[in-house]
Amino acid sequence: MVTSAGRNGNTVVAKPAEQSPIVAAKFMEVLEEIQLPPGVVNFLPGLGEDVGEALTGHPLVRFVSFTGSKRSACTSTAESRIPSPASAG
Repeated sequence: MVTSAGRNGNTVVAKPAEQSPIVAAKFMEVLEEIQLPPGVVNFLPGLGEDVGEALTGHPLVRFVSFTGSKRSACTSTAESRIPSPASAG
């Protein structure tokens, strides 16, 4: 998801699962090695309940893409203006 969003001209905030931040940190190292411009992909580790709520509620966030459970995605988008996966069918 990170690469397709960036390839299409979007900046990305990558929030890994709290159980696996090291894998995402290593991926960020690879992006730095290939000299991806700073700010194209941003690494934001943290607890899903805290970080997810801040991201989905932020007025400048236009789209959110989730991996994981539909329940988590619906919970994260319930209080925001971003459509939930449940509304997508």
